[in-house]
Amino acid sequence: MPKKKYVHYFDVENEEDKNLEERIDYLKSNYTLDDFLKYDKTRDVLEQNYIWDFDKECDSIINNFYKSEVDFCKADLSTLFNNESNYDHIANLRSIIFRHVKPKYNLDNVYYDEVLCRSFITYHEEHVNDDEEKRLRVQRENYKKMSNAGKTFDWGTKTYK
Repeated sequence: MPKKKYVHYFDVENEEDKNLEERIDYLKSNYTLDDFLKYDKTRDVLEQNYIWDFDKECDSIINNFYKSEVDFCKADLSTLFNNESNYDHIANLRSIIFRHVKPKYNLDNVYYDEVLCRSFITYHEEHVNDDEEKRLRVQRENYKKMSNAGKTFDWGTKTYK
């Protein structure tokens, strides 16, 4: 009777972990945050996760701060928050803070999504040449607009000819 082959689930998990580690290393070494933000799908994921993280970490801090300031000013008979009732304007403070805080994007969510990584890599490979050509075209157009375009510089007289 032939021997049965046993599937070792630990080996399968190790293979998946190795593939994941290789993908993460490849993405970290070849792409920057700006590359991920240029692609629509990864930008949406990064921005949405940033908003969730901001709400989770800062929402209670901002609420407590605003409520304590309103209560302090009302107890001190200050006119700063005279029109404030039921903390109606707390969302205004939250939006001001959100607009002026520099976003810190967490790329881990992108790294662990295999489908998203593959679509990002194919997009980037297709468009990396387009961006370089566009940059060179703009540079050439700006050079043609200059008054010294096509002229050579004479170092003896320090003028263009």
